[in-house]
Amino acid sequence: MKNTINPSIKKVSSVFKDSVKVFGPIGAISGFISDVITPIAPIIDYLAIGLLVLTTILSVIYYFRRGLEDKGKLISFLPRSIVLTVIIGVFSLIGFNTENGYFGDNFESINSLQSSIFNIEQGVKRIEGKVDNIQKNIGDIKDAVTNKMSDINSRLSEIEKKISDGVMISNPSNLEEYLINSMISYTTGNLKETERMLEKVFNENYIKYDLVQLYYEVLLNNYNADIDRIHILIQKKGFSKISNYFELVELELNNDGLSYYKKLDKYSKEDPILMAYLENSNAKSFYVDVQNFRQVMSSLMCYWTNNLSENKKLLGMNIIKAKSIFFNYSQAFKKYQSNTSVTGDNNAIWDFYLGDTNFSKCNLNEAEAVWKKFKVD
Repeated sequence: MKNTINPSIKKVSSVFKDSVKVFGPIGAISGFISDVITPIAPIIDYLAIGLLVLTTILSVIYYFRRGLEDKGKLISFLPRSIVLTVIIGVFSLIGFNTENGYFGDNFESINSLQSSIFNIEQGVKRIEGKVDNIQKNIGDIKDAVTNKMSDINSRLSEIEKKISDGVMISNPSNLEEYLINSMISYTTGNLKETERMLEKVFNENYIKYDLVQLYYEVLLNNYNADIDRIHILIQKKGFSKISNYFELVELELNNDGLSYYKKLDKYSKEDPILMAYLENSNAKSFYVDVQNFRQVMSSLMCYWTNNLSENKKLLGMNIIKAKSIFFNYSQAFKKYQSNTSVTGDNNAIWDFYLGDTNFSKCNLNEAEAVWKKFKVD
């Protein structure tokens, strides 16, 4: 009796041959590449395990569907999976327990290639690490800006409470703690510590006019009112941002009345809120001093009363718009009130400041011309 080969076996054999022809080279190339990049990750092992699991699943499915007519696709997929599993498995076995894979450990040229790839990968990791650090630092900077600058004003009541408690913070490390310690040390008379803490505050780029005033007062005490030495100190500290404030602080400290206004008028009004505050907070000394210049008194009062009234509009009746230039706004407001209020002053010149009919009748153009001439004399 003539032996005949089962057609299904013949078909499987044919599919296997085709799979070896096509997927044999694919498996060999994949295995070689996976072995070469072993120092980076054991990809060859992952591939071998994955293919073994896949082949097992396909084999189980094929076994249970062997009598069915629709198993044609399985006859195609299963041999391919087996071929790849065997080839990748061999690469995995020969490279088992090697540091750089089979080829890396046995061939110098492959080892050199691996070193090159590995260095590149390390470089990529370093770059990714730096990017992560940069992103983290950006986040930290945003937090710092929020916590140290924008939120500090909204948290002033908490800070003021800590200041009133009078307990110095050991090893201060942020803006809030520097502010607390600077105020407490000032109150307790430790002006050297006040100087140090305020410098910490300024280094955080938290520049407030009243803090610069306080710093100037502290320096006068700590350096025996040696103005030249103080100016040299400020330059050495690199506090260029507060130099303009320093000039205005010195001006306010050393002048009043019309002398103050003549000198203040020379400064540019890049910060109109601050200038409006400085002009108005010395109004009382102006109205007292102007009486010494009888011939031009009315014109000077006319010109400056107009300015002071416009400043009042700019600042708001409670100078609320000036809040951003002070750390201790409540104290600045008290100073403003004490130097602008008519309360307890019976002198009729205050009618001008209050804007009564006398002021409304004055000629502003003539008044400005008088002021321009007066301030250069």
